[in-house]
Amino acid sequence: MSSLATVAKLGFLLVALPLVCSCSVTKHLTQDQMLILDEKLTINNTLVKKHPSIELTSTSPNRTILGIPFGLHIYNLASSDPDKKFDSWLNRRPKRAERINKLVSPKQVETIKNYRSTFNNWLLKTGQAPKLIDTMAIEFSKERICSFFNNTGYLDAHVSHNILKTGSNRAELEYIVDTKSQYALDSIKYRSISPEVDLLLRQKQHLSLINTGDPLIFSNLNKERSRIVQFLRNNGIYNYQQNSLRFELQTDSLNQDLNIPVTIDVGGFQNRTSNLAELTLQPYVPYRISKVNIYVDTIEEEIQQIRYTDSVTYDDFKIFSTGKLKYRPKTITNGIQIKIDSLYRDIDRTSTYRYFTSLENFKYPRIDFQPDPANERSLITSVNLVPKDRFRLGFEFDLSRSEIQDFGIGATLSFEVRNALKGAEILRLSLDNTIGASNDIPYPSQEFFNLYDVGANLALQIPRIYFPFGLNRVISSYMLPQTSLHFGTSVQRNIGLDKQFYDAALAYKWSPNNKTRINFSLFDFEYVNNRNVENFFNVYTNTYDRLNTLAGKYQGFSSYKNESGDLEIPKGVLGFLNSLNRPEIEATFEGNDFRDLINLKERYDRLVSNELILGSSVELAISSQEDYTDENFFQIRGSLDWVGTILNDVVLRNSRNAINDKGRFELGGVEPSQYIKLELDFVKRWSLGSNRVLAFRFFNGIAIPFGNSSSIPFAQSYFAGGTNDNRAWRVYSLGPGTNQAQQELNEANFKLLSSLEYRFPIIGNLNGAVFTDAGNIWNLWDEVTDPSLRFDGLKDLSEVALGIGLGLRYDFQFFIFRLDAGFKAHDPAQVKGERWWNGLAMNQAVFNVGINYPF
Repeated sequence: MSSLATVAKLGFLLVALPLVCSCSVTKHLTQDQMLILDEKLTINNTLVKKHPSIELTSTSPNRTILGIPFGLHIYNLASSDPDKKFDSWLNRRPKRAERINKLVSPKQVETIKNYRSTFNNWLLKTGQAPKLIDTMAIEFSKERICSFFNNTGYLDAHVSHNILKTGSNRAELEYIVDTKSQYALDSIKYRSISPEVDLLLRQKQHLSLINTGDPLIFSNLNKERSRIVQFLRNNGIYNYQQNSLRFELQTDSLNQDLNIPVTIDVGGFQNRTSNLAELTLQPYVPYRISKVNIYVDTIEEEIQQIRYTDSVTYDDFKIFSTGKLKYRPKTITNGIQIKIDSLYRDIDRTSTYRYFTSLENFKYPRIDFQPDPANERSLITSVNLVPKDRFRLGFEFDLSRSEIQDFGIGATLSFEVRNALKGAEILRLSLDNTIGASNDIPYPSQEFFNLYDVGANLALQIPRIYFPFGLNRVISSYMLPQTSLHFGTSVQRNIGLDKQFYDAALAYKWSPNNKTRINFSLFDFEYVNNRNVENFFNVYTNTYDRLNTLAGKYQGFSSYKNESGDLEIPKGVLGFLNSLNRPEIEATFEGNDFRDLINLKERYDRLVSNELILGSSVELAISSQEDYTDENFFQIRGSLDWVGTILNDVVLRNSRNAINDKGRFELGGVEPSQYIKLELDFVKRWSLGSNRVLAFRFFNGIAIPFGNSSSIPFAQSYFAGGTNDNRAWRVYSLGPGTNQAQQELNEANFKLLSSLEYRFPIIGNLNGAVFTDAGNIWNLWDEVTDPSLRFDGLKDLSEVALGIGLGLRYDFQFFIFRLDAGFKAHDPAQVKGERWWNGLAMNQAVFNVGINYPF
């Protein structure tokens, strides 16, 4: 079937389905009930399609997808009285109940009845009740629309409505708004019974969020209220309450003057007199910190009366403990931003909370302030810390499935020591073991579990920076600095080359603020040892088939073949590849065959080579997201990896016998990698209201080999396709360039990707999405010479692959289950003229299952 015919049939279905389904949406309505088909808003005689005020009504129509109210249809499937209808059906015919009771027993009949009722309740809960014309709901909605315009300065706005009947039991609802004129702010002044507070506000009045001439928008007044409260609480007024602050607006009783003077009444502190029924207002005054006492409590929380038996003074802080203090005093005091003889500031309190929470050593950091009876306008600060258990033993178990294994069982045993070196350090040891089953394993095995991955990791987390050149003095404790040491190893047996990994790292991280994170790895070491190189051609069968075809095409290679005339694995294939090194052999081949053979040999050499990586990296991540409910934010991450320069250009250059016959440095038979890697990842989400979100992602990455390397390690290369990438292609199946995915694992060192996704609610916890993904991978500035695989300029952007698709997401609250169907809209692997719109058939769809959103 042609793509044009497919599109035509889809178009017919989109038109026909709403017509077919619409006849049933009103079948349960009475004669005087009318279903709301549309809700409109007219402002000052102009029809407005999108406006925030319409989101406030309770009369919106039933949600539709492609014009079909699926939620309403599901709701209509439910019965008003399922138990009564079941009993009526059971007793409708003589002896029906008797026969069924004998067949399955009365108890099971009652169970069926309960299941029917439970399913009926599920239909009611999952579906959406019909949205009907309701006078009370309309009046309530009119009040909310009017309040919206009042809150934006249209104090004289008037809202009416109109109901237009469009058919039997159907109607359209229109809200009509006459805004009148908008009011504006006139003079702005402060009023306070506290001269000190009044002076503070006047000195910083230029920071105000409201100014003379601004329209009267009440949300801006609320923002100014929050700013003033935060400003005062960060300038010594520790007890300032938000309800103390009031805005007084002086309106013209004749509604002729649209300019409104504003008085900001800062108020005073409410204090009860000796007569508890009376309240007096006292001026707010700035407080300073006179003492900071730190209490390290016992972990036995049931003890009500704690007796502190030891104390120590450090940097003007006094630390009390039950028994000898188990932490170095500097570790405790280092993160306390509340300083003696300084003004009280809320921000110092918050930073101190963040510090102790980040240590992961204490249960309930609690910070209290009390007036100092011996020192007027001073506060005594109490920091209460409850240590967590020092030792923790953990066990995790999981089941998994992937493209490598059909079924897997994993277990992790972890042991954790808190305060390992008396400085709130955390020492972690973990042992990981995964066994799996695969039908794709290339060598025969009688065992069901024929894959495994066993590893061990040791890590030390230190809550400060250990680095020369005074970096620890630049990165203060409020940035939550952390030094981590990591050592790990693992060995695996799978459908690949059975790798063994060794890795070690010395890394630092800190957060200049709660929206910025910096990671710096001073050294990152990784060694990959391929333990089963002989298995290569059993795994990468496409590579073998191509070599076997070329060897059979020409004479003179029979010594490398078996009795069936195929290249023998592995000796015959390796002998055939090694024969390509003879100078005279190139003349044996025709066309591009020799170039293809050289490319295949280089790919083999690269994938079976052991890898030694030693380098440094830095990563900067910024997010504007306020909390997990915020759907209107951006995230940007940039990273730079610099690998091999110290090892190759400093260490090995000065060592003996370090250069092999290729002219490259070598260590233990392995050529250390040398490359620079740059990445930029940008994500932006726009909240469109009603749980609708538009999400965009852009990614660009490049890894440039130099010096000792002509290509980058396979583990550091880029691939395209898969559940979080271009979803119309399977993982590793897209690119490079116009490559037709002849290899099992297609990868390159340059990548472009962008995605746009619209997310919307469907029914209950079920949400939907439509998306488009564009991108590809190419080789750039490496050893690959095939122009179809390389990026040689902007003209190659015509090789960007485009995928479109639909998705379903079910929200389980703690994670989101995702199913996406992608279709190839532009496939660069096809010949020119056949790249567009040839992948829209359902049998060409690529389905991806994932957890949580792709970006």
